Amino acid sequence: MPVMIKIIIPFIICLVGQQVFSQSVFTKFIENKSVQWAADISDTFHFIYPNLSLSLRNRINAGEINVSISEEDKFTGQINYANKDDIINRIAPNREKKIADADGNLTGTVIESENPLFSVHYFDTQTNDLVEIEQILYLQSGRLKSYTPWFSPKYAVYTSWGQKLGVAKAFTTGFHTSLHISSATQKRAQLLGSTKTMMRLDTSKNMLKQLYEQNLLQALWPHLNKKFYAVYRMDSLIKIPFQNINMSLVDSRKIDIPVYDSAGNITGTKIFTKEDQPLTLSAITGIQLIQNWYYHSKKNIVYSTISALVLFAKKITGDKQDELASPVLKIMLQ
Repeated sequence: MPVMIKIIIPFIICLVGQQVFSQSVFTKFIENKSVQWAADISDTFHFIYPNLSLSLRNRINAGEINVSISEEDKFTGQINYANKDDIINRIAPNREKKIADADGNLTGTVIESENPLFSVHYFDTQTNDLVEIEQILYLQSGRLKSYTPWFSPKYAVYTSWGQKLGVAKAFTTGFHTSLHISSATQKRAQLLGSTKTMMRLDTSKNMLKQLYEQNLLQALWPHLNKKFYAVYRMDSLIKIPFQNINMSLVDSRKIDIPVYDSAGNITGTKIFTKEDQPLTLSAITGIQLIQNWYYHSKKNIVYSTISALVLFAKKITGDKQDELASPVLKIMLQ
């Protein structure tokens, strides 16, 4: 069954004018004028069933896929492929573990006999199904898209004394530069699961291309009236036209305004709401990105489809603003 994962990724930055960072062969496409906005939102995901990490480790053990352990490959585009022994030596250097007594004195060493690629020591409950996905989110001709140029299973790093230092990439694989996933590839790809990723708009990380200080929402907003988007209210799940998106979504206050006659006498009151005021984008505090992930075994590539964006805001009810943000709009990608 698909796996639901929630990751928090800060990634928005404000720059002056248009900014394009130095590109590699994998990100050169963002220099195209049709790409209005792009950011690196890479992160780790637990793909439990099917277990992508285990599948990749089985495939490298069988010599079925090409992999790399060089961190420079993604910048140069010149892939320095590694073999199974290179991967094993990276995960478990020398495959030796030092043994100490209760006083910390070295008493000997033990040579691991288990294949490190399948060891519950290096691939424990934290890393057994953990994969780092390199992901570029970009807006091209008004359409929001995702591109995954490579991905890397993670493993637990230990010292020779058995002290856990953290997690790292076991190897990197799936290098490709094609942005288009053909229908034939999609038919043969395996669903890995779905993710719901919360993204904040108030911090910066790895912006690749930006026009006039726009964040994702600001860049996307002028295109929401196009046919490849459908907008729904989260309080009713009713589809609404783009022109009907207004401040009443986040501010339900009603204000009674006195009505005067020509002599200055109060003749009644008029109720004023926020329905006539367009939604101020600064009222949106976060975006949830909903994606489906797929793996094509023969091509050894991972890709995703973006199904929706959910916009969050701190609503104002009565005279009090909510402390926590809640979903107000859902943007379905068609």
